[in-house]
Amino acid sequence: MTTSWSWLTRGDLVASASANLSGMLLGFFVLVLLVLGLRLVWYGRCLSRRVNWWVGFGVVFLGVLSVAEWLVRLQFD
Repeated sequence: MTTSWSWLTRGDLVASASANLSGMLLGFFVLVLLVLGLRLVWYGRCLSRRVNWWVGFGVVFLGVLSVAEWLVRLQFD
C-alpha cells in the first residue's frame, strides 16, 4: 500500500493502481478528507449528517476493499 501511495504522490495513477488499487483509492479518500477538514476549520461548523454518513461509508468500503484485495493476493500470488 505504501508503494501505491508513493506512485500516487508522483502522479503515476497506472502504477499506483497496479501496485495496490485500494491504496490508491485510500489516497484519494484522504485527499477528500483533507479538503473537508480544511472546510471545517475555515467555516468553524461541523459537517452535515449526510457528509458524515458518506465519510463513514467510505471508511467501511475502503476497509472491506483492502481486506478483499489482500485475500485475493494471498490466494493467487
